[in-house]
Amino acid sequence: MLRAWFLLTLAYGIGSCIAALLMAVYKFIKGRVPSSKDFSEVFVAYLIFYTFSLFVMWALSALSQKRSFSTEYGQG
Repeated sequence: MLRAWFLLTLAYGIGSCIAALLMAVYKFIKGRVPSSKDFSEVFVAYLIFYTFSLFVMWALSALSQKRSFSTEYGQG
């Protein structure tokens, strides 16, 4: 499970860097230099998605453990 969290963190980190880069290029093409507020918005979106993903992974792990416990000990 720890490996999955590490890979998720890595994937979102790379994704947020790509999003920030694309946002900077888009703002620059439109004739405006990106501000720190622009980058903060990308980072906040990253944190929201990452936190949600961690919660989903935790819930799936708990369900999986409950199912394996029920199967192993014969409880419905």
